[in-house]
Amino acid sequence: MRFQQKGKIRLPKSKPVSGEKVIKIPCNEFGFSISGRKGSHVRLSKITPDGKIGTVVPLHQELKTGTLKGVLKLAKIELIEFKKIYKINPKSPEKIRTEL
Repeated sequence: MRFQQKGKIRLPKSKPVSGEKVIKIPCNEFGFSISGRKGSHVRLSKITPDGKIGTVVPLHQELKTGTLKGVLKLAKIELIEFKKIYKINPKSPEKIRTEL
């Protein structure tokens, strides 16, 4: 269900997403890999024919909506695609190693 407001698409509020989950989905579904870590932030990257794409994900218990949108924008992943995958498998049994 989408809400229309002044030409923008708003998604209904959903459950909070942790930084760890945000790392798992791009790594498992979109071909990203962990390229570095500093403190509580993890760098993800992927090589494409157009060049390198990268983003930084904070390892927080709960990411705010704006932070999530920023992470996905840098990774060139649509929010709707991310939410579809998250709804299909919200508790993924796969573990991604986040230590470097």
